[in-house]
Amino acid sequence: MLWLGLTLTALALALLILGLRGRVIARGTFCRKCRFDLAGLDAAGACPECGATLDADKATKSHLRRRSPWLVAVAVLLLAGGIALPIAGGRITTTNLYQKTPAWLLLPMERLGFDGALTQIAVRSRSERFSDANWEDLIARALAHQADRSVPWDPRWGDVLAEAIADQRLNEQQLAAYFRNGITTVVTFRTQIPADAKWLPVNVSWIQDRIHRTAPMVWSGPASGRWTGLSVEHAFGSTGVVGLAQTERDGGGDLSTDFFVPWAATNSNTMSTRVLLRWDPGGQPPDQIKVFIETRTIVREGSIPQGSHQQRGPVLAELGPHRVEQMVTVLPPGTPVVSMITDETAAADIRSTAQLSTLFLPTDEHPEARYPASLQIRLSAPTTTAGGAISGTLYLINDGAEHRLGSASVPNGASITVSINPLLGRPQQDTERLESLLNAAANRGQADFVFRSDVNAATNDALIDKVVDVTLRFNDVPVIAADTPPPKVWINAAPEEE
Repeated sequence: MLWLGLTLTALALALLILGLRGRVIARGTFCRKCRFDLAGLDAAGACPECGATLDADKATKSHLRRRSPWLVAVAVLLLAGGIALPIAGGRITTTNLYQKTPAWLLLPMERLGFDGALTQIAVRSRSERFSDANWEDLIARALAHQADRSVPWDPRWGDVLAEAIADQRLNEQQLAAYFRNGITTVVTFRTQIPADAKWLPVNVSWIQDRIHRTAPMVWSGPASGRWTGLSVEHAFGSTGVVGLAQTERDGGGDLSTDFFVPWAATNSNTMSTRVLLRWDPGGQPPDQIKVFIETRTIVREGSIPQGSHQQRGPVLAELGPHRVEQMVTVLPPGTPVVSMITDETAAADIRSTAQLSTLFLPTDEHPEARYPASLQIRLSAPTTTAGGAISGTLYLINDGAEHRLGSASVPNGASITVSINPLLGRPQQDTERLESLLNAAANRGQADFVFRSDVNAATNDALIDKVVDVTLRFNDVPVIAADTPPPKVWINAAPEEE
């Protein structure tokens, strides 16, 4: 309320000055004392009206002004309001004023930079308190803000756009622009590859950095006539080495997600996937190759899930293909592309935050018994100048021997919870032996585990080229066999042994 009171006070003072000074009503030569019109009279004589000497300094003036009583009255009222508003600030808030402001005034106020006006627009967009013309203006302004990456994303415009999409107010071009400007595609290739390698790892991420909103939307049901959901598919068109047709591959897979309208996303989300790009040059390999990958995004009409698989709806918009190329250095055969580094500070930071969950062994009667064992490991790789990441293998310790359960990798600066299913993808004989060890651990109710850094676990991760050397020990981790998953218990990594 203070800024509004100061604004009113300044305006009142300006109007008061104008009102007291008045407006010009006549121009010529007039007696300053009595305002008599001296046109045609001798300037050296005396005023015929009041007798004032006319040749004295400032005895005459060139115009007459008339004060404005109504302007003075308005100024006094504004001045009173400017003084009263800060005093009443505890009872009357700026938010209250914006709530009472009509829509036709909110929109120009937002253009003038009134931050509270945009907040109120975002709130009102949820209840459709705008005309169609207002909506068209708001959609255009929101899309323009979304497209301007020189300014940070304001999630209040995310409220406006999400509501507009839910009400099917965006045309095909606007819907395509919404997803094109709202999702950033980031492709990371491994920049080195041994000549004898068969695959080049690629990491593809879709960052929804200019879509999220301030608050979740509440779905009002199919009777509302709104779109119940949008399905967004990120698909790979082709991958390969430029100039080597035999390495190209079409339809490298896809990654789909359901954007439910109304959306609930209130922060930036990222979807990532790993792609292995075929590398088989044959003969003498060159020193460098140029690789490429193409992606596209397909937006379909969807629906709120009802506990079963959704059938894909009609296509609403298609973006792409988005092609990214990268030069890759070819190394001599057998050259390692991931190295181990020693960083005691980073290792201590990793150890201080690492956790391992309860190992759950479903019984045969459990409907998910085809996944006989599962546990999760939480790892945080601190941001370091050396670029060290986490990559290693988790082992079960039994009678002093270590038995491999699975691997986990976390890029530099990231925090990830990795699920490990120890018995998946193993030969039958190996599976039976490990299953026996896990059942024995369940009978004891607990077991010890160790996580050891392993550069080989990061070979197919394009985001990792250096791994911090660290050993994480987890003692007395609960191992439970049951029909249903028990509440997770997280065990911290043990302190480093002296």
